Amino acid sequence: MPASATLQSALTDSGGENVKSNPATALRAQLPAVKLPPELASEARGVSIDELDVLHTVYGDNAFASRLRNHPNVAERHYPHLIGTQ
Repeated sequence: MPASATLQSALTDSGGENVKSNPATALRAQLPAVKLPPELASEARGVSIDELDVLHTVYGDNAFASRLRNHPNVAERHYPHLIGTQ
């Protein structure tokens, strides 16, 4: 989050809807790109790509992917088309 961001802007999704007044809105919230300060960027290990652990820009997509990974039996039963076990 940019230093100029306020708590209100952090609690507002990309469509301008207040997340506190409608918690479901948080699932549509866009994750901001974070630019590392040069002193931290110089120590970064770089980008790693793991197709099983993708970081999405929409919070709800990340939350759902996490649920699927952490509860494979539920994912297999209710979302076989998403995990490739049809």
